[in-house]
Amino acid sequence: MIDNRTPHLDLPLPSEANKLNEDLPRLREALTALDAGVHGLQVAQDTQAEATQKQIDDANAEIDRVRGDVEAALEASTQAMAETTGQLTADLTRRVRRLQISQLIDLNI
Repeated sequence: MIDNRTPHLDLPLPSEANKLNEDLPRLREALTALDAGVHGLQVAQDTQAEATQKQIDDANAEIDRVRGDVEAALEASTQAMAETTGQLTADLTRRVRRLQISQLIDLNI
């Protein structure tokens, strides 16, 4: 019996010189090995896909957390600016009124 093999996976190859009852078990062995190999690749791919999806989910959760922090900081900054603007406006209004009163007093009205 001739025992030819594939170069990469060392799977048995049929030969025209072999009898069918010699090659049939070898072909079954080759197909079974291929089935196991492909199944292993599918499991590895599924595992990698799950790990990648978890990384994506974790990254999205972190993005949401950071977005919340940024929104809170922006809200606090906006509030502080509004308060400062209000204080400056009130101070400026008082100064303008004092200036107007001073101008009126100088006119002796």
